[in-house]
Amino acid sequence: MLGRFTRIAGVRIFGALAQLGLTLMVTRVTGASEAGLFFFGYSVVMILAAIARLGSEMSGLRAVAAACQINEMRRLDDVVVARVILISALSAILAIGFCLAGTRLALTQFSGDHVSGTMGFMALTVPPLAITGLFGELFKGVGRATQGIALQNIAVPGFAVIGLAIATTMGEVNALHSAAAFALSVWLSLILSVVLWVSWSRAWRAGVPKDQSPAAIRQEIIGILRDAPTLLVVSTTSIIMQWIGAFILGFLGSPQQVAGYSVAVRLSIAVSILHSAVTSVIAPQIAAAHSIGDTQGLRVLVHQTSAYICLTTAPVLLTLLVFPGGWLSIFGKDFISFGIVLQLLVMGQIVAAVIGHSGTVLVMTGHYSNARATSIIAAVGLFIFMLFFVPEYGATGAALAMSLGVVAGHLAGAVFVRQKLGFWPMPISMADLSLIKERLP
Repeated sequence: MLGRFTRIAGVRIFGALAQLGLTLMVTRVTGASEAGLFFFGYSVVMILAAIARLGSEMSGLRAVAAACQINEMRRLDDVVVARVILISALSAILAIGFCLAGTRLALTQFSGDHVSGTMGFMALTVPPLAITGLFGELFKGVGRATQGIALQNIAVPGFAVIGLAIATTMGEVNALHSAAAFALSVWLSLILSVVLWVSWSRAWRAGVPKDQSPAAIRQEIIGILRDAPTLLVVSTTSIIMQWIGAFILGFLGSPQQVAGYSVAVRLSIAVSILHSAVTSVIAPQIAAAHSIGDTQGLRVLVHQTSAYICLTTAPVLLTLLVFPGGWLSIFGKDFISFGIVLQLLVMGQIVAAVIGHSGTVLVMTGHYSNARATSIIAAVGLFIFMLFFVPEYGATGAALAMSLGVVAGHLAGAVFVRQKLGFWPMPISMADLSLIKERLP
């Protein structure tokens, strides 16, 4: 497991550098005000793409992981096709709605004759973002976590950075050019993900006859819609919490605050590269252990994950906490003043890393309603704190609200794991640590 973690962590680190590179490129070549317009649209499409998936990427990951465990290959096509059809339809509707309503909203808050074009390009990214995110999760479920993470974290920002670099050689770059480069990169990433999945699935199903029918696909779609009220909340909460602050600041703050907060958020969640690397490896194993009733193995896997997350994220978080100005200055002198914003965001991430990864554990063990409750607690807490702090303190208030919401959600999730599985998601005794050491590969 440690070897797989190291490989995936390497991919995640490269992906995080690509994400930061995109943020750096946008802020440097467009300036704070134009970057604010871009990140306003970016925050909306990220939320809409997550909503369009209806949480089906989580149930899909669990379904394909369980199918691989028992070598049930015939269900593969039904799981994938049903989700692609449903997500494509819903994301197209959301993209059209954003193109119409989002443009009007942006025109009331941002100036310039390219606002409409910028929002139009951003709207085009909703379907490919949603579907690429689905394939990224499905690859994790079939033991191809490296490919899944690369698609989710490297392809889009990597293509976008290349596009922006080319654009800078042709003249001045603004939010419109950034949005166009981003849209092109997202569609290229979708094409890549489809090609990779088709190539892999053909090899995986070699010699196995297809057992696919419209009735089976309809039944799968019904199952997705049945689970959607629960999984949608779980899957979208983290995305909403990351980007809702930028959206709200678009109405209550200035374009500079939108850009500053967005940059600080991107830096504060840099540790997610390691968090995701660990959970990508262990999440399918948690689902498999739970499906066969291996309670002891499940407990060790969960505690191993928490230990890896704490040990690997602590150095990064402490560096961001102690030297916020130095990190923010990389993106331009206009961002140095957002040091307190970055520190507040990092404090919430530190507490979250210590508490554990309860949401993943609850979903992979089939406790969807508890995972939903955890997400609701975090989201409601965030909303309430935003109402109190953002009008008065702007970006600083948004950062404080996000950190408090993150802590509330993680505390609730830890309690649910204890109630449902009989142990805390993080090792709390020497016996827990000893068991982790004994079961290391």
